[in-house]
This record gives sequence, structure tokens and C-alpha cells, in this order.
Amino acid sequence: MARITDWQQIEQHYRGGTLVLGNGASIADYPKFSYRSLFETANDNQLITEPVKKIFSHLNTADFELVLLMVWHTYHINEALGVTESETQRVYGDIRTALINSIREVHADLDDVREHLTHIYGFMQRFSKIFSLNYDLIVYWAMLKGNAGFRRQELVQRRVPS
Repeated sequence: MARITDWQQIEQHYRGGTLVLGNGASIADYPKFSYRSLFETANDNQLITEPVKKIFSHLNTADFELVLLMVWHTYHINEALGVTESETQRVYGDIRTALINSIREVHADLDDVREHLTHIYGFMQRFSKIFSLNYDLIVYWAMLKGNAGFRRQELVQRRVPS
């Protein structure tokens, strides 16, 4: 059975391995990426249709991914049962479009998260593989900032006479 250990217990000794970053990593640096915030943005910008509102309300959630998954399952169950309809596909597209446009609307500017990038890069350096499941550019920006720092350091070292 897998054992889950608190990060604080292994942090000092951990090197290598794989890091999987989900939406929570971005929310920690920029709370507008939370599902609640994305849902409110979609609502405020009238990106959510009435049928979509009903689904979110019925499931009592603001989690776009959960709702997309549920609608995807609904489509495939209907298909298996021979239920012919196009509403599920249309609603799925509406939800996906609302999520994409909400992310565009709230996405951080580089200046909004710049102060966190060095710390994020320093943390990511502990891992040999990094997978980001996020919708945003924060991990990408952190990697660019860290890599640019390495390039500057290498250039300085090359200029020092031997």
C-alpha cells in the first residue's frame, strides 16, 4: 500500500523523481485561477449558458473539470444506450469554451507573479521530471527565469580569465 508523507518530513532529503503540478500550485501564487474565481468570471462575463448553469447548480460545484468529466461520461453512456441527442455535446463545448475564455480573462500578467518565480524555480530544481497540468504560464515563466539565470551565470564564469 502506498504511503503518503508530509512534504515537510522529506523536503531536506529529497532530490530527483517526478513532480506533478496541478491547479493548486497556480492558485497558491495567483488565487484568480481557483475554480470558484473562474466560475464567477464566466458568470460575470455571461459565458455560461442556462443549461450549463443548471448542471453546475445540480452538481453543487464550481469545478469545471468535474463538470466536463461528468458531461463526457453522460455522452458516452447515452451513446452506449443508443440515446441519440446532440445537447450533451453542445453543452460540453459550451463549458469548455467558458473555461478557456475565463482563463484568458483572469490570467496573470508576468508582473503579477514575478516575485514568486525564483522560489518556484528553486523548488522545481529538486526534481528530474516536471509535469504541469495547469492552464497557465507560471511554471513556464519560472523555468525561463531560472534558465536565464543559469545562462547569465555561465557567461560570467566564461569571462573570468583562467
